[in-house]
Amino acid sequence: MATAKHNWRSIGTRPCLVPGCARPRRTIRQALCEAHCYQQQKIHRVTIEEFLRLPGLQPFERLAPCAVTACYRDRGNGQYCPPHRQTRNILRRTGRLEDAELWQRTAPAVVEHGVVSLPGLPDQVVAGVLYCLQDRNPKGIKQKDQELRPFVDAVRTQQLASIKDIDLSAMKSTGKQLALGFLKHLARFGLSPETERHKDTWDGAAFGLSKGFLHFRGISQQWLRKATQQWAIDDLPRRRGRNPLPPVQRQINSIAMLSKSLRLNRDDDGHDPRLLGRDDIVLFLNRLLFLQLQGEISALHRHWDARDVRRVLTRMRTLGLPQPGQPLHGLRDDFALRQEDVPEYDEDDDAGRDLPVEVMRQLCQRLDSLDPDGHQLHRTATELLTGAALP
Repeated sequence: MATAKHNWRSIGTRPCLVPGCARPRRTIRQALCEAHCYQQQKIHRVTIEEFLRLPGLQPFERLAPCAVTACYRDRGNGQYCPPHRQTRNILRRTGRLEDAELWQRTAPAVVEHGVVSLPGLPDQVVAGVLYCLQDRNPKGIKQKDQELRPFVDAVRTQQLASIKDIDLSAMKSTGKQLALGFLKHLARFGLSPETERHKDTWDGAAFGLSKGFLHFRGISQQWLRKATQQWAIDDLPRRRGRNPLPPVQRQINSIAMLSKSLRLNRDDDGHDPRLLGRDDIVLFLNRLLFLQLQGEISALHRHWDARDVRRVLTRMRTLGLPQPGQPLHGLRDDFALRQEDVPEYDEDDDAGRDLPVEVMRQLCQRLDSLDPDGHQLHRTATELLTGAALP
C-alpha cells in the first residue's frame, strides 16, 4: 500500500545511537554521529542495525563547541557544527564572507524551538534581557521565543555593550516593537519619585501610575518650574481613576501659559520672582482674552487656564513655598488671581446644539408612538432626556 509523503522538518539535536557516545547525530533522521556514520557507510558498509551489533564498537567523547560564539552545539569535522559549516561554505563561495572572525562573533545560533541563545552577548546585555523578561511576565505580557530571538540576534549583530544603544532603524518591525518595549522597561529600572522629581519630564510609573508622563519643559522660569513640580508632588497622591495624569498635565499647561506671558511681557523674562506683582497678573489675563478673541483658545480654555492658575498659585502658598529657601521666596502677595479674575463660563451657552422648540413640541406630542409594543422603554427615556415628565 502506498503511503503519503510527509513534508516535515525537525530542528534540534539528538544523541548518537551508539551506547555511550557523547556526540550528536549527524542529522535528526540519521541515527549516528558523523564519525560512526563514516564507519557504518564507508568502512563496514552495513545497515545501522547491523552496525550497532558489531563487537567492539567504541563510543566517542564529546567534541569542543562550535566556533560560532552564539552556537550551543558541538563541532563536527573542523571548527563548526554541520549547519554553521554549511552556512560558512556558502558565504565563501558567494564572496560574502569578508571577515571570518566577525562572522563567528555575530552569526546567530541554529534556530531551535523554545531556545534563545545568549552566549556572546556582554553581561550587561544579558542582565538587561533577563530583567525585562522578568519584569514583563507579572504584567501578563507573553514573550514568544520566535519574537525574542530576532531581537537578541540584532543586538549581537550590532555588537552592542547595552540594549539602550540599539539602532532601531536597522531592525524589522517585530524586533523593533519588542526593542521599544524592552527600552521602556529598562528606562524604568530603579525608578522612584525621588529620582524622577528632579527631571523635566516625569514617568507616571514612578508614582504608581500605569502609564503616561508629565511634562514641565513649557515652564521656562526655574523658580516657577520648581514650585509647580512641588505642587505636583503634593497633588498626585490624591488623584484617582484609571488615568489621572491628563488633569494634572492640564494644570501644568496653564502654568506654562503664565510662564509664556511673563516671557513676552517682561524684559527679564520673569526670572526674578521678587519683581513680579499685580501688573503681571493683569497682563496674563489680557493675553488670555486676546487669544480667545483671535480664536486660538476657546472660552472654556480661557476659563480653565485662569481657574487653574489661581488654584495652583494658592496651593503653592499653602504649601509654604514663599518661605526662605523655597522657590517662591520673595514673591509678592499680589501676584495672585482673585476670584473675580476667573472669567465666567456658562455651559448652557451652546444653545445651537438644542433642538428647535417646535421639534421638541412635536416630539412630546407623539411619545405614545415611540413604543408600539407597549413596553414604554423609549418613551420613558425620551421623557427623561427632554425633561418633559409627561404622565
